[in-house]
Amino acid sequence: MRRWRKKLLDSGLSAVTTAKAYRLLRAILNTAVDDGIIRRNPCRIKGAGQEESAERPTLTIPEVFALADAINPQYRLLVLLGTFASLRWAELAALRPGDIDLDACTIRVDRQLIEQRGHTGNTLTADAGANLRELMDRMGHSSTRAALIYLQSSAERQRTLAEAVGQAARLALQNSQEPGRASGTLVARDERDHS
Repeated sequence: MRRWRKKLLDSGLSAVTTAKAYRLLRAILNTAVDDGIIRRNPCRIKGAGQEESAERPTLTIPEVFALADAINPQYRLLVLLGTFASLRWAELAALRPGDIDLDACTIRVDRQLIEQRGHTGNTLTADAGANLRELMDRMGHSSTRAALIYLQSSAERQRTLAEAVGQAARLALQNSQEPGRASGTLVARDERDHS
């Protein structure tokens, strides 16, 4: 077992994946012990099945806008909505023009094409002051723990959160700009405001 585990790690397999493989093998061999096929489970390496996953990275607000500016302009809105509206790729991919109400500053999300998870927008929203219930509402999760029963969310709070994330983005962009150089986003907003 030690040689097998070391071979996995030496081959470049991550410690997390190796721990998962070890746990699976241990479970299989426990069944073999229970069924009387083997007398003793050879998976006895202490801590070999434990894993510590690193925290997933998130982008800074200037990095989000740099990414949005670097891609094909027709996809720019997907990056911005995915980040600041906490939408998953599956939800973004299913959006239709009628789902976006520019006057009310709302987006209706009632379908998705595929399931894919993300984390940056939810981190920004939490940093803006969202409680767990509000984050679950934004993510579209329906299962809750007992403590969540006492947390409340409202449409007005969602609007306040969206405005706070937008304000944080504007401030971060202003602070990250080189003197005398405006971003494409700010230039477009200025042109829109002056037209």
